[in-house]
Amino acid sequence: MIQAQTRGQVLDGVQRYGLAPGARKMIDAEEAAAQMAMETGIYGVWRSSKGTDCTRIAPTSRCFCNHSYAEHFFVSPKSPYPVCKGCSCRAFAFIPSRPEEVGEWWLPRRKGFNVHTWRAKCRCGHGHDEHDPTHRRCRCGCPAFISNFACLACDLKWEDHETVFETAQERLIAGRPVGDEFRPLSDDPTIRDMVFPTDHAAASAESLRRAQVPASRGEKAVRIMAASSGGAVTGQELANRIHHHLDS
Repeated sequence: MIQAQTRGQVLDGVQRYGLAPGARKMIDAEEAAAQMAMETGIYGVWRSSKGTDCTRIAPTSRCFCNHSYAEHFFVSPKSPYPVCKGCSCRAFAFIPSRPEEVGEWWLPRRKGFNVHTWRAKCRCGHGHDEHDPTHRRCRCGCPAFISNFACLACDLKWEDHETVFETAQERLIAGRPVGDEFRPLSDDPTIRDMVFPTDHAAASAESLRRAQVPASRGEKAVRIMAASSGGAVTGQELANRIHHHLDS
């Protein structure tokens, strides 16, 4: 596998191969999250204990209770968290819904793998959906959900994060991006134009051209990842999140 080491290699990888299917779905969801935030005025993020906004909360984002964000609602304008319409969940708590979100990029390539049945797991070996949505206890006797995975963006554990919902004003006071600056890849317009080539909208993301690669050669694409999960491009924060990988 060849790992991109410069921003130029990252740009070349995006232009020639497009994004891996899982990365495409992830970044489209992040774009949808940004659009929803600008329309509603509520910015939902999954934030680490170090203050990093690791993931934007999209309508399709999954809660620990296994329902989507779209299946939650705010009881009142002053409610800090949305509650679930379909279960006893009292507050939306983001949980990864794809193996790529925890760095398991190889799983979707396995024959017979079903991404829809994949679940983020606790150290007890059971998925989050086998734990109580309120108290986090597992039916096996496990007293609390302790993740066996790390965040793709910061490498901290799931329990080292919290799901936060805040207004644009609250984010501005805290010095956090809002509006178009909240969109994914907004810090590098060149790469963003390649990923969202038409009008920077999630709906246009599907127009990104994907290379037709023979199955025998494996997948060639660009993946989004933490620097410590596979190398880093010196002096370029954005490129440390988007890396070009080739099957050797």
